Amino acid sequence: MKITSALLFLLNAFACRTSDSKDDTLDNDGDGYEASEDCNDNDSTMPEFDQDCDGISSDLDCDDQDETSTSVLTDEDCDGVLTEEDCDDRNPDSTTLSEDADCDTVSTDEDCDDNDSTIGSSITDQDCDGFTTDEDCDDNDSSSTIVSSDQDCDGTETDDDCDDNDPNVSNTAEYSFTESFNQGTNKTDIVLAVDTSCSMDDDIYNLKATFSTFVDELNTNGQDFHIAAVVNDNGCVNGSVTHIDNTFSSSDASSAFDDMIVSSTYASNAERPFMLMESFLNESVDSAGVPLSSGCNFGAVRENAKLALLGVTDEPDQSVQPYTHYVSEFQGLKSNPDNVIFHSLGGLCNNGGNTGVENAAVDTGGAIYDICTVVDVASATNFWTDFATEILTFDSNGIFELNPEAASATDFTVTVNGQAQNAGWTFDNATNSLVFSGNYMPPSGAVIEVTYSWSECL
Repeated sequence: MKITSALLFLLNAFACRTSDSKDDTLDNDGDGYEASEDCNDNDSTMPEFDQDCDGISSDLDCDDQDETSTSVLTDEDCDGVLTEEDCDDRNPDSTTLSEDADCDTVSTDEDCDDNDSTIGSSITDQDCDGFTTDEDCDDNDSSSTIVSSDQDCDGTETDDDCDDNDPNVSNTAEYSFTESFNQGTNKTDIVLAVDTSCSMDDDIYNLKATFSTFVDELNTNGQDFHIAAVVNDNGCVNGSVTHIDNTFSSSDASSAFDDMIVSSTYASNAERPFMLMESFLNESVDSAGVPLSSGCNFGAVRENAKLALLGVTDEPDQSVQPYTHYVSEFQGLKSNPDNVIFHSLGGLCNNGGNTGVENAAVDTGGAIYDICTVVDVASATNFWTDFATEILTFDSNGIFELNPEAASATDFTVTVNGQAQNAGWTFDNATNSLVFSGNYMPPSGAVIEVTYSWSECL
């Protein structure tokens, strides 16, 4: 067994202190240790075993060979720093309060705030804003943003940035715009100026035989219509009624239409559809478009109805004025010129067709049909079906096309006659239109306002 020098020293010391060998004259403090073995022979309180004579017993001394060493009672990890000054007295490698006041292992001269252990080193956080260099958009500016909330480091955080991957795009500009529309009416007054010259006999026969198709189609689609046919130079409608409306049965409507078109009577304006229309309107409304209170065409034309004018002839129009004169005159009868549209059923296969009325149809958005194709009952039926569809497209259908900016809108507010309407409409991206449906359709003549907002990046 190996015996250490310290143990031998203790054993020898103990052996020297037997009653047989002890010399009391050499033990001044009477603690049982001779002066040669006593660290202080004038102090009986000195420890029994204290090799470096620093007043700390060997079992409590961090180093009993060094009189300057500390005690485990005041320096548990024996690192030379007293417990009250040691950040961790169980870790000899820990920092001290004098060099690391907040004990965050960052020395005072490198610590952004040595009184706050949550704030780290200026080496990894140069501007001491709490974010390390790799997290900080600008580690020399404590007011700068951080990458996690501002990816492009342009100073605008992600939630407020239009494009957080482009430092040149940040701010959002908000825009709002209001558009106003008038809901059209489903009231349409349809006037046919019919050429009754002999070359038209077969065409007139086919049109009369299939007229009920036209009325049925309009009724099926809920159109509020007046139909009048004029063949006389004086503009007065033949027969016992001035117009056919949706109160007529199909058979009564066909009978009334037969009475209106008396093909056996030739009029000097037969091949002048514009002049027939003019004469008819002069007997229906005054110069301001207000319906007359009496007269041969009383009730045929309504002030708040749209006006569809169809010229029916197999010859070019021979009216005395150019077509533009009549377009301007007739559209002047309505507060909204767009509520007057011309259509042509002309002889496209014969001498260039009904040239004047065709031009008017082009200028006003109307339809052009070829009378040369109305050669039998089947083709006449197709014409009436097509023309009824054209009249319906002329009617309001609850679709309001908005400006292009609406395609980017995120919020829509809709009012009808000043009242908020929160249901019954949708925004159709395909047509960039506000579309009403079903029972939510605005009433005839209603004012619709649409306010929408969108944002753009700057």
